[in-house]
Amino acid sequence: PDGTLEIIQTNSSLPTGWYVDRHGRLVALKDGGVAVTDLTTGHSSQVNFPGVSITNDEWTTSTASMLVPLSTDGRWAAYRNDNSARIGPDGRPAYGRTVHIVRVK
Repeated sequence: PDGTLEIIQTNSSLPTGWYVDRHGRLVALKDGGVAVTDLTTGHSSQVNFPGVSITNDEWTTSTASMLVPLSTDGRWAAYRNDNSARIGPDGRPAYGRTVHIVRVK
């Protein structure tokens, strides 16, 4: 937002392990969970699901945005390894393992 160039992903090939969602958030596989960074504000958080470690193979063979959907406000994440996790119309997870994102780095 301040007009300076910042490299957020050094890999120049097609995205693997990360994507930018329609709300301007960089979503990347990190430490068995998902790191979420708002590209406008720079705020970031780490989402891990207890007892689950998301692998790179799982991430790249799935539609990542369906594997770990985020609520519009970025406060909820859902996960299900068969891509059936869903965020409901109220912004809360409707199906799958869920995490309420409360801590921002």
